[in-house]
Amino acid sequence: MQGTKTLYYSRKLRFDDLFSEQYRNLFGLDAKQQLKILEIGCGPGALAGALHRWYPLAEITAVDRDSEFVRFGTENESGVNFVEGDATALPFEDNTFDVTISNTKRGGSVMAEERNNYQIARKDAKNCFVESLNDCFPIGRVHFAFATYDVNRPAGQRQTNNIHIYIAVDEFLELCRKLDCGELRYMLQSKKKNGDNTPLYQCLGGTSAEKLRAIGRARPDGKSLSRVAQLVPANKADFLFVADSGPGETNEKGLIVPKFGNKPENHVAVMMSFESLSEMFLITRMHYQCWLTSWYQQNANQPAQKQGQYSKSHTEPDNSSVQMF
Repeated sequence: MQGTKTLYYSRKLRFDDLFSEQYRNLFGLDAKQQLKILEIGCGPGALAGALHRWYPLAEITAVDRDSEFVRFGTENESGVNFVEGDATALPFEDNTFDVTISNTKRGGSVMAEERNNYQIARKDAKNCFVESLNDCFPIGRVHFAFATYDVNRPAGQRQTNNIHIYIAVDEFLELCRKLDCGELRYMLQSKKKNGDNTPLYQCLGGTSAEKLRAIGRARPDGKSLSRVAQLVPANKADFLFVADSGPGETNEKGLIVPKFGNKPENHVAVMMSFESLSEMFLITRMHYQCWLTSWYQQNANQPAQKQGQYSKSHTEPDNSSVQMF
């Protein structure tokens, strides 16, 4: 699990003043009123602090059942009254507040709850989405989770495809550089002009047949599990961010290459504009930089042996990647 400080700074980025207009439009509150606002499940206090900045006349109270979060928020966010308490038994009289806000989502399992904590950014398209998560930063990977869903299914059974892609940090930072300098936009325009639908970027990865057998999840066909992510030009938008999975084989270079042709077992294609892709990638890069800064602060004075033990305690996903431009 990520530490309190790391969670705080990652959420500070999520609730940065850069996005204040979008959040204020979402909340629909009058900043000129002297409101009493309660945030439930405030964590280390990043959103509560943002509410204090965005609604300076309001009285902000933030409650969380974790005493460490309450302590951290009190020490790091001024203008907010942090209170330890349970959301199911709030320590306040009825009608104490004008507005309640919660950024906490509870899923049907512990995994769903933890995954929300790791989420950095999510982009939705028709019946599908892709989200970036920070849970693999310690092993040098940026985690993207792709999913499709059917809203007509019962709650808890709506997800129809789920593919996890792990991009090496150096590859991801190079993609961000190409976004920053306009190179990726130029490449996209050139491919569209020439009718070229080949990928702007491709990541090959997966889990070997040997490892699948070792963990008791061998495929019936005995093959490796291949996972492929591609960034390709789209007809009705700028990009399709695509993830596929299915049978694969390990080649002579150690890469797990797909053997499913144009019929993957799982397929998710998220239509994205240049702006939405840029927002997702650049915000994720900011989170990585924040995590890296926090890691250095926490480990700067640690003995070299302890830092080595930290590195060995994380196991890299069974995943190889290659970029193609």
